[in-house]
Amino acid sequence: VLVPDGQRIVELWLYQPVPQRPGQPPRYEQLQQVTVNGPPEFRVSDAYRHTASSSGSSEPLPLMGLQSLSDRTQVFPETGQWLTATGLWQRGDDRSLYGQLIYYDPQRQRLQTSIAWNSPAEILPTWQNVTGDDQLELVVEQTLGLEPAFEIFMLNPGNAQLQAVSLLDSASEHPAYERAIALAQAELWSPALEQMRVAQAAEAEAGRWSAAAQAQQDAIALHAQVTQAQARQVWSTPGQQLTAYLLNAQWANGLDFFEQHIDEHRTELRNVLASTRFWRRINTAVQVDGDNADITAWAALLLAVRRGQPAAIAWLTNPNPSSQPQPVTD
Repeated sequence: VLVPDGQRIVELWLYQPVPQRPGQPPRYEQLQQVTVNGPPEFRVSDAYRHTASSSGSSEPLPLMGLQSLSDRTQVFPETGQWLTATGLWQRGDDRSLYGQLIYYDPQRQRLQTSIAWNSPAEILPTWQNVTGDDQLELVVEQTLGLEPAFEIFMLNPGNAQLQAVSLLDSASEHPAYERAIALAQAELWSPALEQMRVAQAAEAEAGRWSAAAQAQQDAIALHAQVTQAQARQVWSTPGQQLTAYLLNAQWANGLDFFEQHIDEHRTELRNVLASTRFWRRINTAVQVDGDNADITAWAALLLAVRRGQPAAIAWLTNPNPSSQPQPVTD
């Protein structure tokens, strides 16, 4: 059902054919009507929260089109069909595709609304085999620039419910697991994956490695694949190259690159370090691996750029852990 102002979709109506005698025109009876709404604007604009045009209202965004997700994989012919109503949000140069997921249950002949989603990468959700088992997961790509971001939803085939894989839920008490989660929450994906593998080896041997922990490891691995590929790539500008090294926690390679290019590209590289994107990462890396000299050097460099050289020197010479760099919020 469309409304006149811009042809927004506000309802979906489900029909079934009514048996007719040969030669008579087809007839249909309505089984159901479902109201659909887009996500609130602030949820979509949040991806651009560091830009001047990022604020958004609590009003639901309009849904303008309808597409099938099931036919992109050809894996759901018997269990049902997945659809998404979609729209495109734009403010200035900021854009995001968004939508509302709908599931059609052929056994009950019913439609049910599912998750709302948004993708600054303007990519429809896809069904992927993230965990390596027989069940596909729904992946929503939210990547902006060089920073990978994916929402991963596991499907319960029994009731067609989608459950997000969360890095906030604790699934193990192993020290390496706790380090992995701290690193992943700071978006240090590669070192988080290394720690997860340490925890998995120990916990699996003891029979304590859970499906929830494995799902978290798989989610981390999906992000780490991107940062690792980016770090191997040759970028067109020194700023991009340094960013790729730091996003993949290649502290030593990043230092070498920084030292080789700082004289010629001082302003560009300083601007990279001045970005708040690395402060939380470095802070977490120091907390997890404070004895790593390369991490310590990066912490001092970031302090020097953001707070001045005296602050960096004071931090390096003060053994008090409370003097370690703390997260900076804008």
